[in-house]
Amino acid sequence: MKGLESESNVYTLGNIGAHRIVCTKLPSVGHTREAMTAAGNTTTRLLGTFQKSTMCFWLA
Repeated sequence: MKGLESESNVYTLGNIGAHRIVCTKLPSVGHTREAMTAAGNTTTRLLGTFQKSTMCFWLA
């Protein structure tokens, strides 16, 4: 995929029915400031890499 050479996150691509999905693992979890910052940074990078994304879900 073009442009992923400088990406520090690891993404798994797939399908659920007719929907294309992208999965990634958050570097930190919980309700700490560090975990929330990590989630925001990961989401920002994901949306920058996959610019046609229309929805984001966070699952625990």
